[in-house]
Amino acid sequence: MKVYTLYFTALFLFPSAFLNSQVTKTSSTQSNQAKAQPAASQKPVTMSQAADSIKYAVSDFKRSMNTLFSVKKDTIQIFVSDIEYDDANLTDLKESLKKVKGGKFVNIQYKASNAVLEVCFKGNSTQLWDELPPESKKGFKIVEANDNNLTLAVKK
Repeated sequence: MKVYTLYFTALFLFPSAFLNSQVTKTSSTQSNQAKAQPAASQKPVTMSQAADSIKYAVSDFKRSMNTLFSVKKDTIQIFVSDIEYDDANLTDLKESLKKVKGGKFVNIQYKASNAVLEVCFKGNSTQLWDELPPESKKGFKIVEANDNNLTLAVKK
């Protein structure tokens, strides 16, 4: 959310800076060419060329922001306590997380009967839980849920 806000802020605050820098570069290039060639061969910058320059400047800005802030989606961590690594319910949950719409399964860590699954998902943890099919949720109950964390316990 913060990254999107940064994009929109930069887009609305700095478009004139992108346009001015492109026009300045074009103007200086054109004036250098004007010295070398007669004035009749100069072509004015068209709107499509200016729009292309703005598009390139915005895409460069986005690329640099993605380099600085590499996470594009929120990462949700799902904690599952007291579960064996080869448990069928955990396997179903992992497979379902790989197939959930709008999400990307990233990583699983397992230590001392506790599993931590990390998923990139636009939304909060309860929305991710609601996206999962019922058969993958049947072996778990929610203990705690907040924006980026979901704690599950094994149903007994």
